[in-house]
Amino acid sequence: MSTNPWKYVQVDADGLENNPYLNPPPKPALPIPPAHNAEPATPVTVTTLDDFLILQNLTCVDADGRVFEQYPELLVRKDIFRNGASQINFTPYQAIVHCQGQGLFLPSMALSCNIVAVLFQQAVRLESDGTYTTINPDVKKVLDQYKDHGAGYGWQAQNTVIDYNHQKIIHYPHDADFTTHGGTSNVNSSRPRTELPFQKVSGIWPVKKTLENMTLEDGLKHPLVSKFVKQFTGLANPSILIPIGQYFQKQAKVWFPTSPVKAEDCTETRAAWFGCISDSLDLDGDDNLNYNDAGRGVRLGAP
Repeated sequence: MSTNPWKYVQVDADGLENNPYLNPPPKPALPIPPAHNAEPATPVTVTTLDDFLILQNLTCVDADGRVFEQYPELLVRKDIFRNGASQINFTPYQAIVHCQGQGLFLPSMALSCNIVAVLFQQAVRLESDGTYTTINPDVKKVLDQYKDHGAGYGWQAQNTVIDYNHQKIIHYPHDADFTTHGGTSNVNSSRPRTELPFQKVSGIWPVKKTLENMTLEDGLKHPLVSKFVKQFTGLANPSILIPIGQYFQKQAKVWFPTSPVKAEDCTETRAAWFGCISDSLDLDGDDNLNYNDAGRGVRLGAP
């Protein structure tokens, strides 16, 4: 005689299939977070108009990938400001005022870096033998001014200051942001003032990190310098400045205050400058507000 107690039990196949304990439902797929620092979906184009280059679809992003400056159309002067054949030297504040008086504005550090990145991509092409082929001569002339605008170097004033006391990069600063060598011209009143945070120091010895002068390549591997560079340049991929430096036959470097104190102890507001000087392509955040040199204006195009 069979002793199997399950002999006369009928299996409910549908019930087994739908049993949540035996066949639990699949977990819902988690939403895919949006990618940060993605390249803009619409390519930037460059065309020529008289004394300007027209750049369309230009965008600056912060370290978290958020857009903080964008232009459907921007007109970039083909030359720095000159008096005849001689360049005009400005402090950053003076350059801002001069631009505003001509219906222009001085670009922020972030905007300048994005402009140069686009010019590089559209002016020249690197060949397999290490040489460069010119794609657009007009664009190349403007690009090359960031290596040498006629004075033997390419430094240009930027509409950005660095407040080391409050650890903020300020794009399009106002009068009050110029602790020295400013004025009362109500600068950048029609532009969005953008504050982006950074850190001067993190951790304690022996794992203490501080902002220090270094090559951009090394800086992008350094937690504090890397974030500073992203907030400073507004580039989705700041490493593009490394091959631009190589094209200029310079090494891209990042500079911070060293005198009278190092960046970690600095409480001053310093000016931003961008371009080649000496043997490097400088992302410069250490100059005093009274330093003076060349400037370039831009203006909005079609709305």
